[in-house]
Amino acid sequence: MTELEIQSLIADILTGDRQKYAVLVNQYRHLVFSLCLKMLKNQEDAEEVAQDTFVKAFQQLKSFRGEAKFSTWLFKIAYFSSINFLRKRKRLRTESLKTSETNGEDHSIFMELVEEERKYYLDLAFTYLTPVERGTISLYYFDENSMEEVAQITGQSLSNTKVIVHRTRKKLNEILNVLLKNKANILLEI
Repeated sequence: MTELEIQSLIADILTGDRQKYAVLVNQYRHLVFSLCLKMLKNQEDAEEVAQDTFVKAFQQLKSFRGEAKFSTWLFKIAYFSSINFLRKRKRLRTESLKTSETNGEDHSIFMELVEEERKYYLDLAFTYLTPVERGTISLYYFDENSMEEVAQITGQSLSNTKVIVHRTRKKLNEILNVLLKNKANILLEI
């Protein structure tokens, strides 16, 4: 769906054709849910926040000015709704993970894992990230937004967004190295 089509839908919705909002929900529900799930790590919570996102977006639809893509505006609502949900539920975890020096061999171990195992370890590594780190990385790599779009969604400056992405990639690499070394140690003890 093009931005012009979306603008037309929004105009129709704002003039009273509220049933057309279902078209926007259907267009973006999977992407919004995916972002919420990546940030919250719980399907029920993600469903709740995704639904809340669409309610908020509907209530604030008249404030959408079209300065950014509609998806960017909607993701910003989902992003902050997820952050607020975590704050309200006091689910911000401050787990510490002992990191080790990284080297190229550890990275190649990760790349040799079968895809399912890689997904498992990446999901596990994500649990050690803060919600802001998870959201920023998810928006950039998984949802394939540009750095500028991620900055708009998160409300961070472009330079701060780049720093968060860089530091989070480095942190993920360190976490994966520790997790994989622990796995290798466990296998060697058997």
